[in-house]
Amino acid sequence: MGIKKINLKQGYVPAALWKRAIAYIIDSFIVTFVVAFPLNSVIKFEKRGVEATYQFFATNPGMAYKFVLVSLLSAFIAILYWAILEYKYKQSLGKYLMKIDVRSTLKEFTFSQCFMRNLSKINTLFLAIDSLNIFLGKTHQRYLEKMSKTEVVEMGWNF
Repeated sequence: MGIKKINLKQGYVPAALWKRAIAYIIDSFIVTFVVAFPLNSVIKFEKRGVEATYQFFATNPGMAYKFVLVSLLSAFIAILYWAILEYKYKQSLGKYLMKIDVRSTLKEFTFSQCFMRNLSKINTLFLAIDSLNIFLGKTHQRYLEKMSKTEVVEMGWNF
């Protein structure tokens, strides 16, 4: 009985899920402090219970409009944060710190791919649903990553 030789090559492998999660948390803090806090100060909205919030918006319809507008603007800027950095540098700041990259599964890497893959990041619930594909699918990609033909990778050993 002989020893079987294993060929190992260093190259891109799917990024570890824990690295992806930490990168997202880092980026979320950045987006919150740079985008959300300054924009939220525009509407000066206090957190209240559901009933009190409803009453507040019912008596202040202009604030409801402002709240929706600021929320949409915050979401759009957050998506741009990820999309621009990933397109230009293949990484957001969180991904840079975790040493993981975004790459296209096609030859060309476009801004529209980066924008599409980040659409679910406008809301944590949307991102959680999008991420189910990592656990339920046969690949290491979120659903929007599959649709945008992108993946998150790190340097590792291939067999």
